[in-house]
Amino acid sequence: FDADQIVLACKAGGLKGLVVVAKHHDGFCLWPTKTTSHNIRKSPFRGGKGNYLKEMEQACRRAGLKFGVYVSPWDRSSAHYGTEKYVEIFHSQIKELLGGDYGEVFEMWFDGANGGDGYYGGAREKRKIARNYYRFGEVLRFVKEHNPSVTVFGGGRDGDFRWPGNERGLIDPDSRATCKGLGRRPDELTFKPFEADFPLRRGWFWHAREKGTTKGAAHLTKLYLSSVGNGG
Repeated sequence: FDADQIVLACKAGGLKGLVVVAKHHDGFCLWPTKTTSHNIRKSPFRGGKGNYLKEMEQACRRAGLKFGVYVSPWDRSSAHYGTEKYVEIFHSQIKELLGGDYGEVFEMWFDGANGGDGYYGGAREKRKIARNYYRFGEVLRFVKEHNPSVTVFGGGRDGDFRWPGNERGLIDPDSRATCKGLGRRPDELTFKPFEADFPLRRGWFWHAREKGTTKGAAHLTKLYLSSVGNGG
């Protein structure tokens, strides 16, 4: 693993910043968090003393790229998911990441996934959550307090971006960044552009069987025109 090689390849491709996955739905934390033992210290990476997130953050600083963090609210491994205890764990994880060890963060990316099937510490079941379960109002206040210029994807109406409703990189050509109905009042105009997403391969995660499914340059150019080209 060479963080500089990855970051410099991204820079050479014209990227200005990276949003690095610190934790996805599997709940495995790619930094040595104090909130759960389900983290990178339990892996053979760097002899159990590594910190993937820190290596990526430092590589971004060296290359002059902005550094952002993705933290999944949903945790398919935690036995506490669905209880108030998990919400406190989730909030603590965000506070660890914004506590100063990783410097300025230009974007926090919170996935919109809200529960479902999981391992949940061995329960192996589906869990549903209430609409305001994660208490995103508190999360966003904390995030903005520590990084006033940070942008946020997720968190409902208080987030800075909208999702286009698909994971194919497609945005309606008639879309507008300024819209009504997404602020705190129905008639309020808010500036909330789309952030379009799509996987480079068939799915979001690496599988050997998907070798050769990486999207080609022509297809990526088409997606660029249908996302950034339509204001995203």
